[in-house]
Amino acid sequence: MTMTMSNEYAHVDTGKVLLHPSLLRWQDAQDDEDESIPVLAYTTVERKVYEQHDSEPIRDKEDITRIVDYYLERGQYRKLMMFIIAINTGMRFVDLRTLTFGDFLDETGHFKKKFIYVAIKTAAKREQHGHQQNLEVYVNKAVREAIRLYWRTLGDQPLSLNDPIFVNEGRNGRGNALNQEGYRRHLHSLINSLGIGIRCGTHTTRKTFAYHVATSMVDAARRTRTMDNLILLQQMLGHASMKTTCKYIGIASEEIEAIYLNLNLGLDALQRYTASLKEDDKLVNEVY
Repeated sequence: MTMTMSNEYAHVDTGKVLLHPSLLRWQDAQDDEDESIPVLAYTTVERKVYEQHDSEPIRDKEDITRIVDYYLERGQYRKLMMFIIAINTGMRFVDLRTLTFGDFLDETGHFKKKFIYVAIKTAAKREQHGHQQNLEVYVNKAVREAIRLYWRTLGDQPLSLNDPIFVNEGRNGRGNALNQEGYRRHLHSLINSLGIGIRCGTHTTRKTFAYHVATSMVDAARRTRTMDNLILLQQMLGHASMKTTCKYIGIASEEIEAIYLNLNLGLDALQRYTASLKEDDKLVNEVY
């Protein structure tokens, strides 16, 4: 079935929602190669346990900026978009793989305020106990900027809302869903090449999110003399207990929204880059 929308640029074709580049808006929606990697004799289960508890967050925001600049300098806009989404949502990789552009954009090309998902890891366990936890993720400015930038690189090619975001763009796997090992190897190579001294795994991006949320809450606690915001971090990560959250890293709806929207990891580097493009008149069809 093909359905033409009033703006004539977006249409539904055989179940796919496509957004024409002319719908790209540089505005907010609601307002206004592989380094040597040691071969470890882990089973699949052992590797998951190892990565969850042994990998480290990217603690220094300057290192996050260096990673963003690395992607920008090489024109790797999709990888940049995946990294920005990962560190600003705190989702596990198994859940990141399920994300599509339709989770972030509506059929008019505007960004959604938030999306809701059920964490795959805990879904079955919670279902056994007769309840399911829906996790809300608010789409902050850093995520919007990264998606806008990638969308612009498509040129005249429409953006399909049904397409997955986390895909393998390698020579032999372009467009295929990215697997966990491939993502781990990429992060490991990137962290090593930039000389960032941390133990890296697929949980690094999730822990980066958790670390910066936790440190921002500690700063806020020092100002407001309260420490109970850690309960909110547990809720955001979908952990069953506070003990799990504390072991993992060492929040009321409005507070969760504010934390997501104020996090914006990597935003400064993105804004500098897009500003330089505008100055060089390299951007077209700008809509403010």
